[in-house]
Amino acid sequence: MKRVVLLVAALALTLAGCTSGEPEVEPAATPDGWQRHEFPGGTVAAPADWTLDPVDEGDDLTLQGPAPDGGLPPIARFRVDERDGVPFDGLLQTAAAQLTLQFGDVQPGDVTDLDLDGAESAEAGTFRYQADVDGTPVDIEERIAVAWFGEDRQLQVRIGSPADQAAELDDTLQQILDSITFGA
Repeated sequence: MKRVVLLVAALALTLAGCTSGEPEVEPAATPDGWQRHEFPGGTVAAPADWTLDPVDEGDDLTLQGPAPDGGLPPIARFRVDERDGVPFDGLLQTAAAQLTLQFGDVQPGDVTDLDLDGAESAEAGTFRYQADVDGTPVDIEERIAVAWFGEDRQLQVRIGSPADQAAELDDTLQQILDSITFGA
């Protein structure tokens, strides 16, 4: 009987610890040789050879990867906004519609749920389209991730590269997305 009382007391203490205050979130790991960068309300890691770029209007952080010989570099853009009236399930469709307005024919790919530290909801989708780069048409593959975090904030991440580099960059881009943490 004494053992049962001790077990119940230990369980009660464990449950009380789980429900008091904010749950502790283990920060996402920063892979060896990567650097952590801040954006409003969070952080993200990228390989050390990815550099900070001037941000485009409305973006909060822009990172550029190394350009392959004679090729275009991959670019990652991060934007934090207040949540708008679009339900979470419609955020990727809204992003696809914006791409279609800008580039015309956009081919959607897979959509996957993401498990980001501190995010209420997160998912990513892949899109292919053709962009005019210095007068030359280039096939682009862009991964767009959206997340809701905090009480009223949302994050949009756009990571794009020439489509012929996409397979080679796939693991790196996924690690960048997986490294995002909120609440920093």
